[in-house]
Amino acid sequence: MKNFYFIIFEIRKSIHEKIIFLFDVSSEKLEKAQHQQMGWINKGLMEKGEESITLGEARRRAKEQHIKRAFEYRKSRHAMNKKRKLARRMAKLDEQTAKQALLQKIIQRYSLVELNEMGPKGLRNQVNIEYHYLRKVASTPPPDIPVH
Repeated sequence: MKNFYFIIFEIRKSIHEKIIFLFDVSSEKLEKAQHQQMGWINKGLMEKGEESITLGEARRRAKEQHIKRAFEYRKSRHAMNKKRKLARRMAKLDEQTAKQALLQKIIQRYSLVELNEMGPKGLRNQVNIEYHYLRKVASTPPPDIPVH
């Protein structure tokens, strides 16, 4: 396992050197720019009343934010694919059967108290809203999302 991390470190190091060579940036300039950036970050943190951070801590936070955004993106994409699948299934059914299926899903989703508060008109309205939303989802093609 140690060798694996060493290999990854060497790969990152060589990529870093190639980028420096490609853009003709000296390592001193790169280091100076990183320190300047850390100064701006720490200035903003001080204004908020927080402690200043090191370069390693800034990298760790950036990595955490990147992972969090990636999972949120994946979760939202999964939810949309799930809705699209349901919409395609509902589009194959006739309107009455589809609305009956949606009614059953709505009844499962809400508690008895919430259903009583909605009343029959509110429930019918909710079914119609979901039905038309799913029809719209089924009729629109999925967006071209680049895979990272």
